[in-house]
Amino acid sequence: MIFLALQMLGLKSFRRFQFTAPKILTRYIADPKNFSGKYMPFLLGALTFFLPCGFTITAQGLALLSGNFFQGALIMLFFALGTLPALLVIGLTSVKFSSNHHLSAQFLKVAGILVLFFAVFNINNQLNVLGISAFSNFSTIFTKQNLTDNNNPADDKDLPPIINGQQILKMNASATGYDPRYLKVRANVPVRWEITDIGTGGCTNAIISKSLFSGQIDKAQPN
Repeated sequence: MIFLALQMLGLKSFRRFQFTAPKILTRYIADPKNFSGKYMPFLLGALTFFLPCGFTITAQGLALLSGNFFQGALIMLFFALGTLPALLVIGLTSVKFSSNHHLSAQFLKVAGILVLFFAVFNINNQLNVLGISAFSNFSTIFTKQNLTDNNNPADDKDLPPIINGQQILKMNASATGYDPRYLKVRANVPVRWEITDIGTGGCTNAIISKSLFSGQIDKAQPN
């Protein structure tokens, strides 16, 4: 995605390299005679399952995990209906801009910036999943360093309360992340970590901390 974004931004060193499908395949696809017949739309729709799209793969995974044919079909149906307006706008806009060279160049730059943003965002998420220091952790690293450099008794007010010999940490988990994102505790004092689910979803359905425990803490299921 980064390579594609840099191409869209007009960097000449990257525009020299183009990744395209084999000509024999593109010629076949470009010929409408090869896609005639009443069953062809269903076949083409089935082939979209293999598109390397993160959003599509997420919906497909959810449909497969449902374990039910009709429920999975409904998930994919509503996913298609939900993405249809945005795809139509993008398609019509690109056609409109392609007829104007100046607008086309500006459109490519804006699209390139968006693609670059999503590429960095996805890389950051994957680094977090793998337990590697990600871009989003830099602020936490600086915060830890500042707390270490400025460690004094006045900082104790930021420490969690001790109840029955345990430090009580309280955190809220939502679909957008965790609050607070940084926790400070006393050394050599037992800790009780209480996490309140206020609407988790996606990656926040489980907590992984390789430096604290093995495995993961999954979202509690209602009885």
